[in-house]
Amino acid sequence: VKAGEYVCLSFTDTGSGMNPEVLRRATEPFFTTKTDGNGTGLGLSTVYGFAHQSGGFLDIASVIGNGTNISVYLPRATEGATVHKQDKAEQSSKGNGELILVVEDKDDVREVTMSRLEALGYSVLDANSAAVAIDILKTENQIVLVLSDIVMPGRLSGFDLARWIQANKPTVPIILASGNILPERFKAEKLECVTFLSKPYSREDLARAVNNVLL
Repeated sequence: VKAGEYVCLSFTDTGSGMNPEVLRRATEPFFTTKTDGNGTGLGLSTVYGFAHQSGGFLDIASVIGNGTNISVYLPRATEGATVHKQDKAEQSSKGNGELILVVEDKDDVREVTMSRLEALGYSVLDANSAAVAIDILKTENQIVLVLSDIVMPGRLSGFDLARWIQANKPTVPIILASGNILPERFKAEKLECVTFLSKPYSREDLARAVNNVLL
């Protein structure tokens, strides 16, 4: 944790609390103590990823029988912070109808990403899982880029999708996005020619990433 000024959002419940083993795994993607169908185990891992990528951190305190307190610390903006004009990358990253496949299991995130790409001048196909994306890639030969989430429900992750593309569609570039996977883990996968994009990303971040890959 870096010394500095932070804004803290603190949440406390009156639940049953977490034992040390559960607390240790609380931010692990897909880890949950809920019954099947009542939770994905992505809530705290997403919050942790967002805080870490924003330069902040997460603090969790829990006592069995006395509930849990979760505090999210985010760096305080400086007084001189200003709203920047439209990013140059967004201005220059204007497509000509090139076809991009968006792979994202969350409907709202997928719809926002698609609308942003369409506003940049690209055509878009979408899939809600890696398996569906592979089926599309087997028959659609006009796709110039795949933008995929990494952590998705089901047997195949974004990493698995990237490996399939590299083996079967080696000319199609890939951007993998996640709010749960840290860049260090991404590097450990040793996937060549795959770009990592941290969630949450802005419209400018998306434009820059697409522009860099397709140039």
